[in-house]
Amino acid sequence: MSKTDEELLSRFSSIGLNPKTTKSILKNRKVADKLAIVIEEANVSKCDKAVGNLLYDVATKLEDSGLGLSHRSFLCKYVGNLKITSVPQLNAALKYLHEKSEMNTADFEETCGVGVVVTDDQILETVLSIISGHKNELTEQKWEIFPELQGSMLASLRTQLPWADGKARMRIFNSEIESLIGPRPKKGNSKKKNKPDKSKQKKSKKGEEKEEETVTIEKYLLGRMLPDAMNTKEIYAKHLKRTKGTFYTRFPPEPNGFLHIGHAKSINFNFGLAKRKDGKTYLRYDDTNPIVEKGVYIDSIRENVTWLGFTPFKVTFSSDYFQELYELAVQMIKSGDAYVCHETAVQIKHSRDYRRKHKKSLPSPYRNRSVEENLELFERMKAGKYAAGAATLRMKGDLDHDNPNMWDPVAYRIIFAAHPHVGDRWCIYPSYDYTHCIVDSLEDVSASCCTLEFENRRESYFWLLDVLKIYKPVVWEFSRLNLEYTVLSKRRLIRLVEDHHVSGWDDPRLFTINGVRRRGIPAKAINNFCEKIGVSRSNNYISPKVLNHCARELLDPTSIRGMCVLDPLKITLENYPEGKVEEIECLNVPQNSDLGVHRDPFSRIVYIERSDFRLVDSKSFYGLAPGKEVRLKYAYNMKCERVIQDESGNVSELICSVDFNNTNTIKHGHLHWVAQPNPGQDPPKVELRLYELLFKSKRPGRINTDDSKAADDTVPDNGEDEENDAEDTSETPKWLLDLNDNSLSVVNAFASRSVVDRAASWIDLPAWECAFQFERVGYFCKDPDSTPEHLVFNRTLALRESKDKKNL
Repeated sequence: MSKTDEELLSRFSSIGLNPKTTKSILKNRKVADKLAIVIEEANVSKCDKAVGNLLYDVATKLEDSGLGLSHRSFLCKYVGNLKITSVPQLNAALKYLHEKSEMNTADFEETCGVGVVVTDDQILETVLSIISGHKNELTEQKWEIFPELQGSMLASLRTQLPWADGKARMRIFNSEIESLIGPRPKKGNSKKKNKPDKSKQKKSKKGEEKEEETVTIEKYLLGRMLPDAMNTKEIYAKHLKRTKGTFYTRFPPEPNGFLHIGHAKSINFNFGLAKRKDGKTYLRYDDTNPIVEKGVYIDSIRENVTWLGFTPFKVTFSSDYFQELYELAVQMIKSGDAYVCHETAVQIKHSRDYRRKHKKSLPSPYRNRSVEENLELFERMKAGKYAAGAATLRMKGDLDHDNPNMWDPVAYRIIFAAHPHVGDRWCIYPSYDYTHCIVDSLEDVSASCCTLEFENRRESYFWLLDVLKIYKPVVWEFSRLNLEYTVLSKRRLIRLVEDHHVSGWDDPRLFTINGVRRRGIPAKAINNFCEKIGVSRSNNYISPKVLNHCARELLDPTSIRGMCVLDPLKITLENYPEGKVEEIECLNVPQNSDLGVHRDPFSRIVYIERSDFRLVDSKSFYGLAPGKEVRLKYAYNMKCERVIQDESGNVSELICSVDFNNTNTIKHGHLHWVAQPNPGQDPPKVELRLYELLFKSKRPGRINTDDSKAADDTVPDNGEDEENDAEDTSETPKWLLDLNDNSLSVVNAFASRSVVDRAASWIDLPAWECAFQFERVGYFCKDPDSTPEHLVFNRTLALRESKDKKNL
């Protein structure tokens, strides 16, 4: 064996290929050399077998022609960087490179499912949906009918979830089949061994059945388990009696701001989880800080949840339970688990810093007060005898615990402010850490799901419920939504709004719910986006392209078409009769004639996009050029006869002729246009707001300093120092320097009459119900700033075509 062969064997072994396979590859020198190049272009020195097999497929399946040859290195890097991780993704990539004549990275990534994460939850939901279509047959004929149905069910599963892990698909599919129709029968001897002794079997009680279900749920919502997390049989039995086995979730925002798309993920997950369990979901306002909470936020949250398509089983407020919370605090004082403390926030922070540095606690000097004294002082707090900040009620946790959340967290603080829901009845308000877990328990929540920033609060959550001897829900944390090219931190959003970098909380460049609504993104697209990205405990950043893709899938088959010219170039049709105006029939939605037609005027003077004309033609340009014929969409073939230029050489007008018979078939080069509605009268003008991404970088500022508040909850203001909340406090922080100065362009454009008439008739409808596709320009919606005299449209999305519009 030559030295070269030895080097190749070593190289192939480093990507996980077994010796038998590597020796087989060496027998074909062409394949071996190509595989060596592929490994080098992927820039991997060592990888597992799965990646190695994908690289081998690239070497053997990618054609040496077209995009296949020119973009092999591009594809190899996607495999090497783990952006393409499965055979279905690679097959989609190979097909794209073989069939496309030009590369569009965004289109490529959408086609191949790059960045799409399919969770077990999504697979489970899809499997259950597929099985439900054959449930009657399966339950009646069980394994006799299964072989006939298996192929079509699995094909449907692969079609609906092409990017899911194949092993996970089969594991969940087989598990759900067996749970429905029993264990798979063994081949050959079907005699069952170890038949259970029925005499020893006890009839399960209803409570025991539900307890087993809860164990299943806990396994499904797997997190860090703690000894304090388990319910006693007595407490759990009472919970079952109250709930009658109903599964409850909750979406618990603090009404101190407007919701953003991260909240939509939490809404979708919590309501979806309850639906899968035939359960119910609370909308609960965690309203424990009256200083920052407002009625306008309460109303907006409720409206957003409804707009997204979800109906809460019940709307509650943490403040509804203020009396119960107060009584439980008194109970803690009586049991010696809480005390009134007069340390300031600065002093509390100092003692915690000291504990971190020296591994030795500094207890509050007020920690060992008597029960009687604490009861009296707490009553004085409640009666408003102390100034704000002069006293707090602290829970007596564990100062030697590794988790800082156990270091005597605050339960109550004094705030002299009227509450937006309960008025000025109280001047002491419970903290988040005290309130959240107790209200979860009082509402018999089955699964308390929040984002991973709250994972370190498990200890204090279960410790408090254990001290109070009340029901403990299952707790599960998932990663919050991190979206590229934007910020979702409440503090940063406030800065953007207050410093007038955006027009308000509903600016279409923001990913607030109100912002995406105003941009024209349908609610269903947001829900589809949330389901597509799934829920997991892994932190990752999602491209806005995924949301755009979900929106296009809905907008393309439903948006009414119209024509709008942004940068008009005047054309005089010299052989078109002067004074004549005819009505051109256009389809509302080309792929669905059932949605009807609209008519637009056509006359001697028409306007096209300036970018659709060039003085010098080229093979790859499908627009108009001197002597060239194109098609005016829905109308006539048109040929450029002469070009009129001003003194500076700029094209000011074109003289063209039309072929009324459309003699020639124009395959490429269908141009949108707008004509004068009457001789000498300009087409209607409309204002177009063309929105781009608000930031230039995927992760603005490149500093991971988003606030540590969770997507669906707010970290309490209880004196805790937020270790993950290091913010750039300079006058102009780095993330603001990353703003895209070209994120908004305003254009006064010519619009066709049908667009103006339809938009005027929709003047009182909300933006997301007024969807247009301006042909070859993009998807637009009517903005609330519109009036009948001045129509304003926001660009929701660009079209899939490349920016130079070669596909005309």
